[in-house]
Amino acid sequence: MAAAAVLTPAEISRAELTVMAMAWAERRMYVGQFQTLSELQWGSDLLGICDGLTQFLYAE
Repeated sequence: MAAAAVLTPAEISRAELTVMAMAWAERRMYVGQFQTLSELQWGSDLLGICDGLTQFLYAE
């Protein structure tokens, strides 16, 4: 089995990281994996955390 590639922050743009997080949350919503409103809020909070992290990683 091949080792999984690990990308460094220099290899991932802020936009790409944010899009990946949004796609993950949207996919969960689409397939109905958020069973409660609190889980949906958790998904929204995750997007905010990811955006904050990307702002920190790519601060100019």
